[in-house]
Amino acid sequence: MPSSYSPDLRLELPADGEQTGLWGQTTNRNVGTLLESSISGLTSVSVTTANQALTALNGADDQARHAVLSLTTTTTAAFAVYAPPASKTYIVRNTTAYTATIYNSTVLGNTTAAGAGVAVPAGKTLVVFSTGADFYTIDAVNLTGILAVANGGTGATSASAARTSLGLVIGTDVPAPTGGGASGTWDISITGNAATATTATTATTATTATTAGNVTGTVAIANGGTGLTDGSNLLPPGIVSAFARGFLGAPPGWLKANGAAVSRTTYATLYAAIGITFGTGDGYTTFNLPDLRGEFIRGWDDGRGVDAGRVFGSAQSQAIQSHSHNILTGANIAGGDRLAISNSAFASIETGATGGAETRPRNIALLYCIKF
Repeated sequence: MPSSYSPDLRLELPADGEQTGLWGQTTNRNVGTLLESSISGLTSVSVTTANQALTALNGADDQARHAVLSLTTTTTAAFAVYAPPASKTYIVRNTTAYTATIYNSTVLGNTTAAGAGVAVPAGKTLVVFSTGADFYTIDAVNLTGILAVANGGTGATSASAARTSLGLVIGTDVPAPTGGGASGTWDISITGNAATATTATTATTATTATTAGNVTGTVAIANGGTGLTDGSNLLPPGIVSAFARGFLGAPPGWLKANGAAVSRTTYATLYAAIGITFGTGDGYTTFNLPDLRGEFIRGWDDGRGVDAGRVFGSAQSQAIQSHSHNILTGANIAGGDRLAISNSAFASIETGATGGAETRPRNIALLYCIKF
């Protein structure tokens, strides 16, 4: 029976009763050569094509079984190498001026990637490991020590030391905490049409801006703005509010709620909101505002049944809820008079009037206005 080979390192596994007198050679080759290469061996891999598979042999020395791969290339461009589809850890040293990516092959010896690869930057060395399908490298969170500037770090463990390592001077290269710089200002150059750009990178014609005040146009809601040029239109048309500014009249964007007939065209958004609820105006070009002068506002019943039958926007005159009074014999009547009861026929009794011209709670007079 012929020998078989281990799946990951392809070591020769002689069958029972085979290789009589040769077991020593096979064992020495497996342990002294092949395993040693897998644990500590270094091999140089010369890459001559954009995609190249590592050599992988059964029971013999090859590139793929070595622990350390030192890559060179004649491609003059980024390239990829393909390891066998087996779990393995490598130290990959990329001595070239181009990015090298290592993948697992789908089948031993081919150059079709089985899964994710790891890119080794030019001139860098990475520890990578494979599951047989995907390659991975060590996450930055697992690194200890200080990463040098030359390796993409700051070479420091504090912000101040990092600025020194990077050669940055506060007020010259970076803003001071107060925002001032060497010249007292920091200009941000935004290129593009500030009125329509959705990001700074998509703009192409805007001028240099030092403050938000130099940005022109209206920023849409979808881009984090309000879609407006002032705050007067943040409230919906038709909202009613009371103002403590009677002598100044209605504020910008508002009209006095005084029943006036106003233009359906000029105040089109308000007309769309309230229509002719409070009056038809001239029936053609105008409509009426609600007249809230001297009125209390009551919430529309809207089917609750407390103020049943009310039409939205309708006025309601004053009223006193129906009630009765008891008059006792000998009771004191207003003004100190006394009421005498006799056996004669009943007659109408009228007391003296008291009170004002209406029934009302305590109140303060403010100016009601409606948003247009």
